[in-house]
Amino acid sequence: MEKFLIYTDELQGKQKAYLRMCNLPVQVVCRANAEYMSPSGKVPFIHVGNQVVSELGPIVQFIKAKGHSLSDGLDEVQKAEMKAYMELVNNMLLTAEVYEDVSQCCQALSQRLGTQPYFFNKQPTELDALVFGHLFTILTTQLTSDELGEKVKNYSNLLSFCRRIEQNYFEDHDKDSITSSTSRLSKGSSLM
Repeated sequence: MEKFLIYTDELQGKQKAYLRMCNLPVQVVCRANAEYMSPSGKVPFIHVGNQVVSELGPIVQFIKAKGHSLSDGLDEVQKAEMKAYMELVNNMLLTAEVYEDVSQCCQALSQRLGTQPYFFNKQPTELDALVFGHLFTILTTQLTSDELGEKVKNYSNLLSFCRRIEQNYFEDHDKDSITSSTSRLSKGSSLM
């Protein structure tokens, strides 16, 4: 099986989470200038054989063409709902400029997640990878103000979701990673 190299300037993210959820072999290479190697100028991106793919949507399509998909078990209604939530997350959390938008997005995500381990069924989907990547970044990035993190921390099920993803897909895997780091969600006080 081909190894999936992720070139990045970050330690965790939605692309890495997605590849891990697909049980694909991943090696992370942190480079300060990784964006200059990316076809879109954005990081992270993956390098597989002679292919370079950036951004979550194209990566999902590339991985699906290789025979791996997290959403195959969903029916058409669930797939449409997943895409709607992904748009919500991308529109409200990606910019994360308006604190009220973050609150509304987290409320909708929290209601959808409920007490389930993942947003759809008992298996992760692309939505789980996307939400984890954004929430992890909000919760662990040092900013001048922690207002965004505080908004997310109001939703205990989203915090538990992030911890679960980190524990299931990062802690054991990162022991073998080039950029092994300590668990910031499980061990730090950032989620308290």
